[in-house]
Amino acid sequence: RGIRGDGTYDRHDKGDGPDYVTLGKMGPMIGIREPEQVLRLNNIVNDLGLDSASTGSAIAWAMELYQRGIITSKETGGLDLAWGKYEVVERLLYMTSRREGFGDVIADSARAVERGRYPAEALKYRMAVKGLFQSDPHDARIIKGFALGLAVSTRGMDHLRNRPTLEINAKINDNREFKTALYGGTVAPEPTSYEGKEHAVATCDKMFAVGDAVGLCRFATKLFNSPSTADYNDFALQLKELTGEEFTPAQLDEVGRNITGIERLINARLGLTEKDDTLPDRWFEEEVTAGPFKGEKIDRAPFEALKIRYYDLLGLNGAGVPALEWHRRLAEAITGFAVKITLPEGIPGAPEGAVIVDQPVSDVAGLREALKRRLPHAARKLDDSSLIVSVNGAMVLSNEAATPVRSGDEVTVVRIMAGG
Repeated sequence: RGIRGDGTYDRHDKGDGPDYVTLGKMGPMIGIREPEQVLRLNNIVNDLGLDSASTGSAIAWAMELYQRGIITSKETGGLDLAWGKYEVVERLLYMTSRREGFGDVIADSARAVERGRYPAEALKYRMAVKGLFQSDPHDARIIKGFALGLAVSTRGMDHLRNRPTLEINAKINDNREFKTALYGGTVAPEPTSYEGKEHAVATCDKMFAVGDAVGLCRFATKLFNSPSTADYNDFALQLKELTGEEFTPAQLDEVGRNITGIERLINARLGLTEKDDTLPDRWFEEEVTAGPFKGEKIDRAPFEALKIRYYDLLGLNGAGVPALEWHRRLAEAITGFAVKITLPEGIPGAPEGAVIVDQPVSDVAGLREALKRRLPHAARKLDDSSLIVSVNGAMVLSNEAATPVRSGDEVTVVRIMAGG
């Protein structure tokens, strides 16, 4: 009888079947219970070109803020954002696509606080990492491997980067030897355990990165939904047919690692640090309140230890970027420029005591500026006039700014001390 029950239909009452993410984000997450309504919202967001995951999350965030009195009908332009108000949600989708009224706030998505649309208090209820709302509807307080993947994903809280979906496959969890072979390390069978989950996430990171590079759908890529779909051997056959080049599974595994490393270097250049590899605070603070996993949450200490094990396994340093020699190799291949700078103690952002500058410069003056961009939180300390440099072991005591620097040089920043 149509969405309104009166026998009238329009073009949005029929369309392609929704993804399961849409069923969650446009359904129970915003209080919509009727399947017909969820299907219609799916057709509308598809027609408008809106992402159902982020849009549903932005609306759910607004609804919770409305419920808690953090925003009121004054801020919403009179819209009643109570849970489950189908007519309001449908109207809000059109408003969002045009940035009209409160739809302009929804369009700012997870950045609404930073753009002055909500008060800072709203951050407590934002389910986002690195500015992206959680893209799937799972409660990862229960599934610790999912939680790690969402935290370290290079694109924010995106389950498609590295989610070890097989963590919820009972048959695989019951076969410890098979699971160990699948991920290249021992992974606890219990989804609530932190043990070994770094192996599952790191393996998926690399496999999925190569799958993306060859253009394969995630659902057809090994480890996302099945241990038996296309893997490195299949990718190698693809590449052989397309390019004539031969690749071994080990080489493609390294390609996947390099892709992840490059994405992390780009993120670092944009100002993200290891502190951004985290989860929403409420997953650490609020327990699951019902069901067989009642009482579960993310415990900070074991989670941070898990994150460090993930870093170590991939070859990342404590800042969450490729360690020095790996960074050097990536820089030489991508920008054609890599200079290692060894730093004095007390410079933040350089857990190995040195960094690689990978943006081409021609002299020490340019190198100093590049170093401050590389370590923005240390910029003031790096401007200290007591710091001088040596290039390839030779101290630069005069005309420092114009001293030439070339790729492959070894530079040391030295603190000179006045005596008397």
